[in-house]
Amino acid sequence: MHVITMVCFANSRKLGGRCLAGKRLDNLVDPKWVRPISTSETGEIPASNCRYSDGSQPAPLDIINLGLLHHNPHQHQQENWLINPVVPLQKINRLDYESAQQYLDSRHDLWESSSSSSNYMNNRLEADLISNHNDSLRLIKVKNLNLTTVESVTGKNQLRGAFEFSGKEYAFPVTDIFQEGRFLNQLHGKTLSIGECLVTVSLGEQFKGFYYKLIAGVILPGEHG
Repeated sequence: MHVITMVCFANSRKLGGRCLAGKRLDNLVDPKWVRPISTSETGEIPASNCRYSDGSQPAPLDIINLGLLHHNPHQHQQENWLINPVVPLQKINRLDYESAQQYLDSRHDLWESSSSSSNYMNNRLEADLISNHNDSLRLIKVKNLNLTTVESVTGKNQLRGAFEFSGKEYAFPVTDIFQEGRFLNQLHGKTLSIGECLVTVSLGEQFKGFYYKLIAGVILPGEHG
C-alpha cells in the first residue's frame, strides 16, 4: 500500500462509475501510465468515491495524490492498479496545456486495425490480435477533433469524436465526463470542430469478439492551472 502522485489525463464514464487514468510523477524521465481500478468485476470506481473532499471531480490536468494497494494487470491493460478506497483523492496542483505536452506518448499508432463498427472508424481490434499488445492508454496530440452525436447500439445518444493521427482517420466514442456534460445534449447530430487538443485514447475490454477504442479524455489549449 502506498500513495502516489499522478497527472490526471482522463476521467471517463464506465458503466455506472468512473475510470481515471494518468501518468505517475515518481519517474519524470519515463512517467508511467496508471489506471486505478476497484474490486468490482469490471473495475470501475464508484462515482461517489471519485471526488475530492469538496465534492468536485478530478479533471484532466489535475495533479492528484491517491492511494494504491497493488499492481493488478489484465491482458493488455498493464496499467491497472487496485485503488485504496480509504485514502481520499487529493488535488495538489494543476498542469497547464503546454506543460502537459511533455507527457505525449511517442508511439504513432493506435493498436492498428482496419476494423470499424457502425458510426465509427478504425475503432476496434479483433480479439485474436490482443496478445500483440501490452498497453491500453495513449496520450496524443491531434490537429482537429470533430465532435458529433450518434445513436449507440443500445439506442442512446452517444458523443463521437473524429480525428486524423499519423495519416489515418479515426472515429471513437467519447466517454470523457466533462465533454459529455458540455456537448452530449447540445449537438443533436450537428458537427462541432474544436481544433487542436490533446486526446487520451483507451483500449477497453473485450465485447463480442472485439476490443474497442475510446476517447477517455479531451484537453483543450485554453485549459490551464
